[in-house]
Amino acid sequence: MNYTIGSTLVHKGNRFTVQDITRLDHMTFLIFEERPGQGVREDLIKWDEITVE
Repeated sequence: MNYTIGSTLVHKGNRFTVQDITRLDHMTFLIFEERPGQGVREDLIKWDEITVE
């Protein structure tokens, strides 16, 4: 999936803006503006259900 900081991910009508991308060892976390301080592991995101704007 092609995304950068500032990209908007849409999942089932919900929109999330990527505020930061953090890498820790072999894991990548996406931090969203809508949930400051909470990261979502990239490998747990169901990319087949996501569109990127």
